[in-house]
Amino acid sequence: MTDYAPGPAAVAVIGSLHYDILVTGADRPRRGETLFGDTWEWKCGGKGGNQAIEAARHGAATAFVGAVGEDDFGEALLRRLDEAQVNSSEVFRLANIGSGMSVALFDPEGDYGAVIVPGANWNLTSAMLESSRVVENCRVLLLQNEIRPETNLAAATIARKGGATIVLNAAPARTVADELMGLVDLLVVNEIEAEMLAGCPPVSGFEAAEAAAATLLDRAPQVMVTLGGDGLVLACREISPVRVAGHAVTAESTHGAGDAVIGALAAQLADGVPLADAAHYANAAAAALVATPEHARGTLTRQVTQSLLAMRT
Repeated sequence: MTDYAPGPAAVAVIGSLHYDILVTGADRPRRGETLFGDTWEWKCGGKGGNQAIEAARHGAATAFVGAVGEDDFGEALLRRLDEAQVNSSEVFRLANIGSGMSVALFDPEGDYGAVIVPGANWNLTSAMLESSRVVENCRVLLLQNEIRPETNLAAATIARKGGATIVLNAAPARTVADELMGLVDLLVVNEIEAEMLAGCPPVSGFEAAEAAAATLLDRAPQVMVTLGGDGLVLACREISPVRVAGHAVTAESTHGAGDAVIGALAAQLADGVPLADAAHYANAAAAALVATPEHARGTLTRQVTQSLLAMRT
């Protein structure tokens, strides 16, 4: 674990760290097909790591709990968290297993597909969280589906005792046990995840997103369905759904947009911002991210997002 001990974290993220290799080409291959690519580069990712960095970028004191291998990938992943001012003191270094990694393939429009190898992420156990001060004391806990379900449940149980708001980004799509859903305050899904969890027809557009969210409200008190560049829908049991339209920006890359929504949202919630207002801010944060080339995203700040929001008012 890295030697880093700032004050208590407002946002705690339990999740994955992946060393990402990004490949661009004229198209993505079909099954059994081999294509020549144009360029490749690497970056530090994983939904958990990305969301932690986004929460910190948007002003929240943020800590990450996870696992990496004792390898060069792990060193790079920890260094990236430290550079982003994310507390990595509860990231475990595990021997005899590689760090998580992924390969993402991009087409000229910026859309992509990816393959993930969980590695050390899948070896973060419930027992490792038992003495976690980060999870005990956070205001907002972020969870995703790139670690073991029982580890998510353990984290949610600990955070609930401390009174935290628990946000589950059910990505990638998989079945979520009722025991965990019973602890979740806000469920965030994209169109594919909404379709899978709600058992509904394909989700496209606000009307379909609202229908899926209405079904998912049986399992979580608040549901957000993200629609990429079209925006998002926020649904709560007590009020009518809120539609948040997308921003008209030119996309450099859609990679990481969903994580930008969730990290920015968590930072706002940790500041006590009402959920509907936080959703508008998070939507703008994602638009700012996709409009910025990968190599320049480190320059993004809260002020950039606030300026984009101000253009709409």
